[in-house]
Amino acid sequence: MLVKSDTDKLQSCQAFLGSALRTLGEPHIDCANVRIYGGDCLSLMKKLPSGVVSLTITSPPYNIGKPYEKQLNLKDYLDWCEAWIQEVFRLTSSSGAFWLNLGYFEVPGRARHCRFHTFYGTVSHSISFRR
Repeated sequence: MLVKSDTDKLQSCQAFLGSALRTLGEPHIDCANVRIYGGDCLSLMKKLPSGVVSLTITSPPYNIGKPYEKQLNLKDYLDWCEAWIQEVFRLTSSSGAFWLNLGYFEVPGRARHCRFHTFYGTVSHSISFRR
């Protein structure tokens, strides 16, 4: 098994960050080998090559009626989730991980949460989580 040295890992990370800068433009936050971009996640992710992400941690809009959310009907919300999750999966390296945080409460009078089994059952049917 070939293990990269810390120097090799750092150089690889810096090369990728340089490539991302050329592909995605100026980041919203740029510090210590981390870049955070603001924008539509689907359009930004589609610009990146497959298998380049080691870890995705996300807490997407819950579609529960918070003031900053654009509320969608359940089908449209799940279709949107399926689209961005497919992109995350495409970008994730074979040894990478995907951590997803979902809302579990409702905003009274505005919207209800999407139960995990509904979310997972609907979205996962068309995404293969195996490589």
